[in-house]
Amino acid sequence: MHAGSCNRSPARRGARCVSGGPLSDVCYTYLKEALLAPLREAGRVDGVLLAMHGSMVTVSEGDPEGDLLACVREIVGPDVPVVMTLDLHAYVTARMVHHATGLVSFTHYPHDDTYTTGERGARLLFDALHGKTKPVIALAKVPLLAAGCKGMTFGDGPMAHLTRRARETEKQPGVLSISCFQIHPNNDQPEMGSGAVVITDDDPELARHTALSFAEECWARRFEFEPEVVSVAEAVTRGRAADGAVLLVDTSDYAGCGAPGDSVALLRELLALCVTERCFTMTVDPTAARI
Repeated sequence: MHAGSCNRSPARRGARCVSGGPLSDVCYTYLKEALLAPLREAGRVDGVLLAMHGSMVTVSEGDPEGDLLACVREIVGPDVPVVMTLDLHAYVTARMVHHATGLVSFTHYPHDDTYTTGERGARLLFDALHGKTKPVIALAKVPLLAAGCKGMTFGDGPMAHLTRRARETEKQPGVLSISCFQIHPNNDQPEMGSGAVVITDDDPELARHTALSFAEECWARRFEFEPEVVSVAEAVTRGRAADGAVLLVDTSDYAGCGAPGDSVALLRELLALCVTERCFTMTVDPTAARI
């Protein structure tokens, strides 16, 4: 922001929580107004940069990010650049694409590029502000809900291939940004699906064609996203046979995706098999914690 000679408005606001059920309408209204009120009071602004996750749902609103972008757009007008950064598990909608100048996602899973994603979003915003680029967006999706364990962006998995291709394609003239989205599979909304958002420099046909090609490759690789599923007993047996530290993950009870984190299935099997190796398990149990 310093490099862009930017003055930050007092409209900075932030809130975060762990995954869970739908946000109450009261809470969402409070948070939305806390962000929008200072933006209204700021008067004329040159640009807006929003950092969101992208998979929020409220009791009455299935697309809060789209709603928020629509409200921001109503305040700042049609010509002010509005860029939103997102998690690559975001639920990206047509409404979001319609109201945003740019949508930029994390490129890594596990997520270790939060800071650099913010930089990429800010760079897109500043270039549009200074007239260096004229971003146009295209979104393409396929009806694919994939398990997160096959969505790693490193190694030889399907998302790793898509990610590497995206970085290479961004080197082509006119391509400003490519974000490959693997939808949060536990959502239940009308526009569910995995795909890509492509931003080009005033070339809507290039954006549309490129986004479609990434969505088509995602669909072509759909069976590569299928995880290998084994019983708890088999997982523990394999773990005992392996050398070194072993991580057993009960993805059905993953608190990061909104599950309660209180399953003892792995612990029960470890005890049943009389495992003597040193083990560490985590279980949410407030009652036991108070004893």
